[in-house]
Amino acid sequence: MQILDLLVSRYAKEKIKGKIEKYQPDIIGTTSVTLNFHTASKILKYCKSVNKDIITIFGGPHVTFTAGETLTEAPWIDVVVRGKGEMTTLDIVNGKKLAEIDGITYRIAELVPYPFQQINDKITKWAKEGLLKYNLKDGHLVWRWG
Repeated sequence: MQILDLLVSRYAKEKIKGKIEKYQPDIIGTTSVTLNFHTASKILKYCKSVNKDIITIFGGPHVTFTAGETLTEAPWIDVVVRGKGEMTTLDIVNGKKLAEIDGITYRIAELVPYPFQQINDKITKWAKEGLLKYNLKDGHLVWRWG
């Protein structure tokens, strides 16, 4: 395993290409918040351009809530890890079948299974129904996935 912290050591394509050529990884993963999502996505896109066979994994708060959209809009991303990803990532790295791993959204050919938006829609509907049930005109729903 090799860790390259591109927030500390600065992003450079040559650095990434050198690491990929030297270590020949099967899997490359990154994490991000919304603020650096596009940069992290570009890094994974570049990794795929260096070696199309690398499995790319993306985690973090942003992709947790936009998993389906992320895979649809970024065909260079293979797997999104939703929520806490430590054990989930170990399952992926250890070769567990993706269909047997909880907490991921992944690409099957061009299909994106488990659209995360459906869960958001159900929770939103549930929250609105709850507000109506108690005759509340407005309110806030705080929830956390994972």
